[in-house]
Amino acid sequence: MSFKQLIEWEVFHEYEPWGTEVEDHRAGVLARLIAEPNRNTEAYSEPFDESDFFTRLKPKYTAEEKAEYRRIQAQEEGYKADAEHSFFQKYAAIQQQLRDKQANV
Repeated sequence: MSFKQLIEWEVFHEYEPWGTEVEDHRAGVLARLIAEPNRNTEAYSEPFDESDFFTRLKPKYTAEEKAEYRRIQAQEEGYKADAEHSFFQKYAAIQQQLRDKQANV
């Protein structure tokens, strides 16, 4: 596998993930959809979450922790966007250098 193919697969996985974590999440969504209408609201005041059925998924947080997590996640998304932009600029520059070398040969 070439470096270019590796990078393409990494980018593809970022936007279209696959694997056991994704499958657990999908199964958790289905389990929640089945369980939620049958939930005993006196025993379980909070709606079910995917992590109630798959402990490997994200743990439950308080409202304050969720708000802090969303704030940090938004900040990380900004960093990630900057990193992706930088990465694609570097990748385009490398591709241009390769095209220039091929044109000179």
